[in-house]
Amino acid sequence: MKYNNHYIGDIYLHNDKLKYPYIDNQHMVIYPKYHNYIYDENFPYRLKDRWNRFLGFWCRLIVHVFGFPATKLMYGLKINGKENIKKYYQLNGNRKAMISTCNHTVATDFIMISSTRHKTPIIPMWQEGAESKKGMMFRRTVGLVVPRDDMKGIAYSYREMKEVLKEDKWLHIYPEAASWPLYPCLREFHKGAFTLAYDFDLPILPMGVRFREPKGLYRLFKKSACATLSIGEPLLINKSLERSAAVED
Repeated sequence: MKYNNHYIGDIYLHNDKLKYPYIDNQHMVIYPKYHNYIYDENFPYRLKDRWNRFLGFWCRLIVHVFGFPATKLMYGLKINGKENIKKYYQLNGNRKAMISTCNHTVATDFIMISSTRHKTPIIPMWQEGAESKKGMMFRRTVGLVVPRDDMKGIAYSYREMKEVLKEDKWLHIYPEAASWPLYPCLREFHKGAFTLAYDFDLPILPMGVRFREPKGLYRLFKKSACATLSIGEPLLINKSLERSAAVED
């Protein structure tokens, strides 16, 4: 089987034919618009009614029962640094609220991230995903909608992210803001996760997906890269600085 891949130093580039955007937060996968929403104070940025919570339970159960093993098999997934989850809670005074971050490399990397704790986080998602035909499934499973160009709507979604943390839940943020399949390097991070960490005096649990060259049976039977998810040491926000300086720090 022929692979389009090579190394740049020790960085594995699985497919050198993929063309990536020039703008960091530009999506490579474009979903046709299916839903029309008005992003005002009445829009449910997070689905919390009983019916959608019931359906969300089953969506998440499917992810746990089928998604975890399928993703592990598909990518030969390895997870490093699980001990840092315990360190996070020790630094956090054993509060249940958590903020984590990761590069966004494939559509199913949220399943990789969920498998680190065997539970699904709540994940902010751009309106394009929410407005797609699969948008309701995304929203029921993990999604919290973030409008792209509506400043009032963005403020309402940010308020909803705060509510997630007040409820002592796990908020996972993709600070790169868009998924670039199999991209081998980190891209520029947006500041939302760090601002929330400052406001709530929470550490950030950094994660990173890095792809590996398929070897052994994987080289024979699959075309996709293998993946390693690494969990880093918790990052502390410097509260001695002003908010804007601490976020930049």
